[in-house]
Amino acid sequence: MVSSQLHSQEFDPYKLEKEGRIIHPVNSSEGILFTDNFYSAIYLFKNGETRQIFASPNCGRDFQLSPDKSKVAFKFIDSLGRQAPAIFDLRNQALQLLHKSENLCGQPVFWGKSGIAYTIGHSVFIISDENEIEVNISNYCNQIAVSPDASCFIWNDKNQQLYLHDLEKGVDKQISNPGISCINPKFSPDGSKIVFSSIGGQLFVFSLSDNEIFEIGSGGNPCWLNSSEEIIFEQSTIKDFKFINSDLFIVDYRGRNKRQLTADQKINKSQPFYDNGELLFASVENRKIFSAKIDFEKAELKDLQILFEHNQLLPMRYYPVHKFIRQKNLVDLGEMPYIHQVYDTPDFHDGSGSCGPTTAVMALASFNILPPWPTTINKLFIHENDFGSYVADKYHFNGTFFDSYTNPYSSNSWGAYSYMWATGSPSSTMRNYYSIHGLDASQSWTYNCSFDDTKNEIDDGFPHTICNYMTVAGHIILAKGYIENQFTLLFHDPFGNKNTSGYPSYDGANVFYDWPGYNNGYQNLDADGTHGGIAWSVTTRKNIPVYNDTIVDDLAFGHGFYIFNEPPSHMQYFRDQTSGYNNHSWWTITIDSNIDVCNVTWQANILEDGLYEISAYIPAGFSNAQQSKYYISTNQNTSEVIIDQSQYSNEWALLGYLDLTVSRLNTVYLGDNTGIAGQQMVFDAMRFSRAALIDIHEISNSKEKMFIFPNPVVDEFTIILPKSEIMARINIIDMKGRLVYSDDIFPSQHNLKINVQKLNFVSGIYFVLYNNGVNNYSIKISIP
Repeated sequence: MVSSQLHSQEFDPYKLEKEGRIIHPVNSSEGILFTDNFYSAIYLFKNGETRQIFASPNCGRDFQLSPDKSKVAFKFIDSLGRQAPAIFDLRNQALQLLHKSENLCGQPVFWGKSGIAYTIGHSVFIISDENEIEVNISNYCNQIAVSPDASCFIWNDKNQQLYLHDLEKGVDKQISNPGISCINPKFSPDGSKIVFSSIGGQLFVFSLSDNEIFEIGSGGNPCWLNSSEEIIFEQSTIKDFKFINSDLFIVDYRGRNKRQLTADQKINKSQPFYDNGELLFASVENRKIFSAKIDFEKAELKDLQILFEHNQLLPMRYYPVHKFIRQKNLVDLGEMPYIHQVYDTPDFHDGSGSCGPTTAVMALASFNILPPWPTTINKLFIHENDFGSYVADKYHFNGTFFDSYTNPYSSNSWGAYSYMWATGSPSSTMRNYYSIHGLDASQSWTYNCSFDDTKNEIDDGFPHTICNYMTVAGHIILAKGYIENQFTLLFHDPFGNKNTSGYPSYDGANVFYDWPGYNNGYQNLDADGTHGGIAWSVTTRKNIPVYNDTIVDDLAFGHGFYIFNEPPSHMQYFRDQTSGYNNHSWWTITIDSNIDVCNVTWQANILEDGLYEISAYIPAGFSNAQQSKYYISTNQNTSEVIIDQSQYSNEWALLGYLDLTVSRLNTVYLGDNTGIAGQQMVFDAMRFSRAALIDIHEISNSKEKMFIFPNPVVDEFTIILPKSEIMARINIIDMKGRLVYSDDIFPSQHNLKINVQKLNFVSGIYFVLYNNGVNNYSIKISIP
């Protein structure tokens, strides 16, 4: 971390990205070259004027100046995403493609006085005026470095492990620490050392003469001094998604004698470029380019001058790079709910800092963990979002009430936002938030986060939460896919699409970003190359439930179970408990009113027509509502069944029997208006069981089956009961499925007489049902 003596200034990181920043200022023969934080243009500042010398997707990323400072090497990406190494001559304004366009090429680099090198697919080309060398490597590599004498080059394998290839011997030697992904290799001027960055934002130097790796520490954007003994680099401090400060340091290649380059002005310095005694750098916050001399003895910057000011900056350049996906092999987890952190969260919430909570809710929604909560939002335009309220409004889940309060940007917030920010930040609370909702969550930090980690999660069918450096203070997005054979990921970005104009923008669903160290025309997860990789990631895994057609559980959202949580209802009124059928159930407080406020619906997806037994599971807790009114509907009629939930404890309550038809909508509805206020009503699973129908003519006199006489019935009838060694029950229901008679049958009992006159049975058709837990029998009777 940067020492406390540095200045501190808080920025809105998204606003800073939108307004633009200076990236990579260098001294050329024609003036100062630089790019912006979108990298899609290269600018030249000369004689007080700025002009754009070239524009194409990501042409500004990792561009390199030739030794004589007259040419710029960069990757040229056309409108279809095809790539070619290119050189732009600053003197005659001529563009030269070094190779025909291919699906993948690497960043071209200069070596020696006039050499150039680049990769095409799995081949490395090292070219000089006298010679051309082609070397095959095992995989596509975006960044190579060639020694000044062209005796060796650096490349990385698919795991981003760095190797030194000896051209004379034709052998490779690993120069990065095993297991640590690394990028941005740069030879020292004399070719004796290589500086590179780890994916965790640490700088290392490999010394060929010492045959040893030296750790420099955290930092980015290193540049060598002419002596090849020391390095200047940038180091920034970010805490809880707030940019604290940034400054420049000098250190020797062994990591010793590290010193901060101080200056009179309080400037957040970045993007250092050193050339023969002059240091160029950019300010983070106000789009200025400075030059200075270095007093190495005092480690001070002197003769500080402003070379360029923000009011001369040209507009940022954007390209419709979504077209690049053509003819690419995309692996995608498919449709997932999208939430914009600003425009899809409740009107009372300013979502400017809500990337983490919003990404988390999108991940939960992708697993169908939370019920849709349709909310009307007036921000940007009047629309509805099914999950944005979870980001900032109160709700219950798995026994936790997300009701803590914070007021970000002077606005109200509860829900996921306040859970993550009230006691820490998403970096310390997001994994716990996922775990509370039933996900198997694991967090990885910095150098443990590799591209393959994300790829493997997606291959296994799970989205991957990634905290990255797309802004100076960090940003959290949800990975849901990748492009085969190139380091490009597919995301839901809750702030929009950084590849298109405007940020925030309402086009953040299914956007492509490049992995640190790669350039395929998309914005990069390490936007300014300062950090070397991503900050951290969280895996989220859960066994995908198999939804049952005839047992509709209370977590089967969109698969037969529907919660009404729109006004006047609200998700905070639906409490829950981790008990009941499948260890979860919802409950609410009953009311005495004219209408239901909280209500749910279970919908059966039956596979065949017939008589069905309909039962509600009543858990032991939060279930004392004495007049729970269940309404069973079949599109032809609706039957009301009143159940006293207090009479049941972790068991099924029979609601009745109904003829159900596949072609009709078969539902059960339960609301909180019982006529008795203040009781607890539970909503759990609903079971639709096919009843076994046995016709009397099939029974004859078998002792194993039930027999009824007389039928039709006059005054009374007798039931000859099946032989059974366990208790059984007789239920009689009418044609509307209403239970009109019930009795327990003991094992010793052989028959049962029922007087229909005394029981006030009206004329009609009835079903007599026998159930001993093993066998089910049913006979239809008629009372004239």
